[in-house]
Amino acid sequence: MSSDPQMNPNPYTYQQPTTSGTLPVASVGIRFGALILETVLMIVTLGIGWFIWWLVLLGQGLTPARQILKLRVIDINTKVPVSPGQVFVRGFVVYGLAFGIGTAILNTITFGIGSLFQLISALLMFRDSRQSLWDQITNTTIGRA
Repeated sequence: MSSDPQMNPNPYTYQQPTTSGTLPVASVGIRFGALILETVLMIVTLGIGWFIWWLVLLGQGLTPARQILKLRVIDINTKVPVSPGQVFVRGFVVYGLAFGIGTAILNTITFGIGSLFQLISALLMFRDSRQSLWDQITNTTIGRA
């Protein structure tokens, strides 16, 4: 395969330049780092400070860790940040309601299989597209500003 990134037919491996307003897809390591940072921030602020910070950022589609690490929810095809409405659908409707309630129901019925489903859904980000299942449903991923 050619070493020239312009010749690579896989759109997920070539990182488009940020000069045109597009953002590169965040690595799996950065995404897991954001999860760890989010957890640390919640513990340090006893959840209250994190929640207030999150409310301030809500319209921008950010969490405190995403703001610190300069991460954004982006459209997987265009690599540009999505609208606040798309962030709401991804975060609240798909992840919060569908996955949160779905996991709780599955856990109740199957004694823990729901958590395994959610873990497998998150581990899909190890694929080339770096999309979890909720990203695939909403055609988004996390980009690095």
